[in-house]
Amino acid sequence: MSMHDENRFAPGTIAMTRRDKFLAALGNIIRAKRRKKRFSQEVLAEKAGLHRTYVADIERGGRNVSFVNLIALAAALGITLSGLLNGLERAVKKPTRPKR
Repeated sequence: MSMHDENRFAPGTIAMTRRDKFLAALGNIIRAKRRKKRFSQEVLAEKAGLHRTYVADIERGGRNVSFVNLIALAAALGITLSGLLNGLERAVKKPTRPKR
């Protein structure tokens, strides 16, 4: 495990970086689209040529997914890459200041 991995904050913690927020949002989108197709993680992984644990890590926001793997996931889900990424930026909102 690299030093970077050891210092990462899990989704849901206060100190998530913008990168972590994007990865968590992407994972949520992929999970939602997989469930809509009624695929298990294993089925999606097999269709995309990936390992099931890798797909699980993506869905948890724990992997910085390569472009090639995003294309494979989109194809496995029967959608375009733009369809897979649609709404990603909206899902990552700027944090609002707490009310005093």
